[in-house]
Amino acid sequence: MDDAKMYGTDNYERLKPLMPKKGSTVGTTTIIPTVDTDEKLFFYDTQGESLYTNPPDPNVPVVDHGLDEEKPWAFRKTNYNQDVIYNAYTRDAWSAIKERTAPWWGLKLAAPAFYRDDKYAKFFEQWTLRV
Repeated sequence: MDDAKMYGTDNYERLKPLMPKKGSTVGTTTIIPTVDTDEKLFFYDTQGESLYTNPPDPNVPVVDHGLDEEKPWAFRKTNYNQDVIYNAYTRDAWSAIKERTAPWWGLKLAAPAFYRDDKYAKFFEQWTLRV
């Protein structure tokens, strides 16, 4: 069972003409080896690609359905799709007092494309509920 392949990966089409001939090498790697540490940012993936070499298509519209604005709490989900409620006041009341109480989805209001006056009012209504 452990020998079954779960995921298959393929190289980018742009890199296929530059790949070595079949049987001439054992494998490929990046020119600069990756660093396995969280302290140093490694910008490129193992194939030498980044966000800027394969950017998302700018012609695809970003649609804001507003479904994340319905609930002011960002509870984690279990494997059974149930909310996991973490009560910070029962575990460490001093840290919970210092936390900010703004709803988690409010950061997107900084983008002019997502800002509307009714969303801003809903944000402050949920903020007062959380306080």
